[in-house]
Amino acid sequence: MVLAIVWTVLAWVAGLLLDANLSLQPAGFLCLRVLLPILAMGLCILREIRRKRTKSESAKNRPQALPAGSFLLACGHIGELCVD
Repeated sequence: MVLAIVWTVLAWVAGLLLDANLSLQPAGFLCLRVLLPILAMGLCILREIRRKRTKSESAKNRPQALPAGSFLLACGHIGELCVD
């Protein structure tokens, strides 16, 4: 969260400097001091969503301990031995 705040403030400063130094009429026409912080915050949000998704997917792919009798359940025969 702190990283998102830092990137947003830096983007605002960069947009402010660009708006002040670009000679477009009317002054500040591009509104970069608004656009760049919105883009920075959106990218930080998307990065967190992707990070949480990869963490949950890696947790799903980890091998789990099999409960007792799961071999019989996997074969489809409950209560009898599975012999091939």
